Amino acid sequence: RQAGKKDGTSNGWLASALGHPQEVKSSPQVEPGDETNLHETRQLSSLLRPTDASVLAVLKERFEEEDIYTYGALKSLVVCNPFRPVPCLEDPTALPSYKACLRVDELEGSCSFSNDEPHIWAACREAWAFVRRTGRSVSFVIQGESGAGKTETAKHVMLYFSSPPRSSPTS
Repeated sequence: RQAGKKDGTSNGWLASALGHPQEVKSSPQVEPGDETNLHETRQLSSLLRPTDASVLAVLKERFEEEDIYTYGALKSLVVCNPFRPVPCLEDPTALPSYKACLRVDELEGSCSFSNDEPHIWAACREAWAFVRRTGRSVSFVIQGESGAGKTETAKHVMLYFSSPPRSSPTS
């Protein structure tokens, strides 16, 4: 059952925690048109012909560049567990930049989450903007296999919502 409006649209975020994407046994075949700048593909739904192979190729390329987050379709975030500390989560200046006051376009709903670099805290910020804009609640569904990083991802979601907001936006 989806949380959300009666028309079936969801107010929630889905974070799929994956294991190590380099465990793929064979080299994935990417469809023509999707082979360039795989690391620059921040949203899987932007692939011209998304296939298992092209999705895995994007995740592998991003993972190799230490970008463990990739947007999926709609409001979903794919997380590849690096099984070690991640600089974008360990940096003490990272969270406060996501906790800055919401911008007018975020409060009006005229911006898209996919414009931001994929990150669990960007997803949290988008969810918070939705709550402020509509007064409705949101849910996060965090799924994955055992050891895929679901607990760590949930900790980062809770850290975001339990941290005090910044008083002014970053420049």
